[in-house]
Order: sequence, then C-alpha cells, then structure tokens
Amino acid sequence: HSAYRRLPGGRPTWGVNPKHTASDAARLSAALDSLEAALGNPAAGTFLHGDKPYMVDLMLLPILERVESLLLHPFLGDAPSKHHHVFGDWPRTSRMLASARQPGVCSFGELQSDVQTLQAISL
Repeated sequence: HSAYRRLPGGRPTWGVNPKHTASDAARLSAALDSLEAALGNPAAGTFLHGDKPYMVDLMLLPILERVESLLLHPFLGDAPSKHHHVFGDWPRTSRMLASARQPGVCSFGELQSDVQTLQAISL
C-alpha cells in the first residue's frame, strides 16, 4: 500500500518489529479501508454516527493515533508537521482524527499523545 514506506533493507516504517510482514500491512490497510467505508459520505458527519463522537469513535481514536505514529518512522526524518499526509489514502479517517484533536470536540483532544512520544514508546 502506498502509505507504507520501507527503510533501507526492506523493514517497514510502521513499528520496529522485524517479524511484521506484507500480510500485516495488508490487514492494516484493509481495516483502514473498512473504516473509511464506514465513515461514508463526508456530508453525513465527521464521525461514525454524525458530527459528534460516540463511544465507538472514542475507542478508535487512540488506535488511529498509534497507527498514524507508527506509519511514520524517526529514521526517515519525518517531521510531526508532515504527519497529516500519513492517512492520505484514507481522507475521512484523517478528517475524523484531525477533528477529534480540536479543543472542545471531545475528551480525546485533551488526552491525545504526540508523535514523538508514541514513536519512542514503540522503539
């Protein structure tokens, strides 16, 4: 999938486990494709059930945050300011995460982590 970049030697940029395979990448891409389809038409709202996040959205947001940080890799020199392009193949998913990060939208905006911390945890 185009969101996955490889380090020299073929290691994927998401995570640091050398046991990750192309089938792992395919499963993650399929899951993101399914979420993108579930989010449906952008006019229907930013979240799964409209413009306000429900419990299911709040449960997905930390997972998406981690997926986003693992699609980046510090060895590639990706800056956090460029991380909005990570979900380029999943624009509704990207919109959902970006909206949840806005202050006052939901508790996730106050509790979210940052890319550097999440990458450091996974190293």
